[in-house]
Amino acid sequence: MSRIIQKFGGTSVGSAGSIRTVVDIIRESLDQQPVVIVSAMNGVTDQLIKAAKEATPCLNVPLTIDTIADRHYKEMDDLGIPRSLIKQELTELEGLLAFTDERIAVQGRSSAVQSLGERMSSKIVAAAAQELGVPAEAFNSYDLGLLTASVPSLLEADVLPSSYSAIARAFAGLDPGVVPVVTGYIARDGDGRVTLLGRGSSDYSATIFGSALGASKVQIWTDADGIMTADPRLVPGARSIGEISYDEAAQLAYYGAKVMHPKAIEPASKKGIPIQVLNTRNRSCPGTAIVRETQPNGPITSITYKRAPLAVRISSPEMVGAPDYKARIFGVFGRHNISIDMGPISNTGVSVTFDGTHGKDISAAIDDLKAFSHDVKLTEGMASVTLVGQGIKDTPGTTATAFESVSKAGINVAMVSQGLGERCLSLAIEGKYLPLAVQNLHKAFFE
Repeated sequence: MSRIIQKFGGTSVGSAGSIRTVVDIIRESLDQQPVVIVSAMNGVTDQLIKAAKEATPCLNVPLTIDTIADRHYKEMDDLGIPRSLIKQELTELEGLLAFTDERIAVQGRSSAVQSLGERMSSKIVAAAAQELGVPAEAFNSYDLGLLTASVPSLLEADVLPSSYSAIARAFAGLDPGVVPVVTGYIARDGDGRVTLLGRGSSDYSATIFGSALGASKVQIWTDADGIMTADPRLVPGARSIGEISYDEAAQLAYYGAKVMHPKAIEPASKKGIPIQVLNTRNRSCPGTAIVRETQPNGPITSITYKRAPLAVRISSPEMVGAPDYKARIFGVFGRHNISIDMGPISNTGVSVTFDGTHGKDISAAIDDLKAFSHDVKLTEGMASVTLVGQGIKDTPGTTATAFESVSKAGINVAMVSQGLGERCLSLAIEGKYLPLAVQNLHKAFFE
């Protein structure tokens, strides 16, 4: 019988009450041999990142340790779990922050510190399940075969293809009557160093294990009623989408939607494994099914956005008839590992937007661009709004409707780009107009 994968995010494992709900969900699925993937308790990864950045050999760290320990002890006490369960992880954290092991480089220390959130939450969820009568055991993902390439930055390492067969072999030796509770987000490289799959990547861990085990489905349990037509914090009238394609879900994740990690779709889509996005706080809601093909219900399936992307315009008359000039421009962004969201091109100019969190990489890239183009303009305070839907390419007037809905509100569109396959349409605007733009677009296409 095929297993199911159940991934629970930070809010789903963030309190004793939420963990009891998680155990109830697991119990109801025991006949499907669930494999549980967990994130760290909500807020803990941020605390660990901050602690790793601020750590110095001279810094007194007990206060940081106590804060993180107390975050977990409070819920463990409520669940009746002994505090000694996470003593090993807290001792390891203290050593990492105090620099007692000088063999660990900065990146290695950061990834090892960040891994402790998932390592503690997996133990707590497994122990809670045992207390509530569900046989369970905690596992680190790398002990079950999840390995990554060895790269200079251990914070977003690539998964080795051999991991899939290694995971299948590891599970063949496990007791089928015990629920494995596995760490999301983390892995190891061939040298034994802790690596990470990228921020918020427990979804990705779930679909990796789903693909490796030939799961019948992957369930992503969150605090939302599935994937919505827009962010309900901006559009109170946004509604849950019953069904969406792999491609649409991937586009939404890439262009800013927080429900799924951008890399999570590929392992499931390759095997045709459906993904369900469900709400632990509203279990009666059917949520969203992510499948291979769906029938479009109108041109737009959902609207997403990114705050504060940076925009760069590079202009030069030398571009006319010189394709190698444009190649040099995009080569600069590639060398500095900057992923471009939008990139409209004209005869004499290239405009691009990208995430504004690259720090020094951006300054270095701008310097390289100025070496062969004197007209390089960087604009901050932007936002991108992206409409995603399989029906875009077959519905005349979609772009015109989008432009009309924002222009009526007095919002200028600085840049427009249509994605590959004509399934998404992105508009770059001033960041201060983002909520109004999303609201007007939702009215135009859904209300």
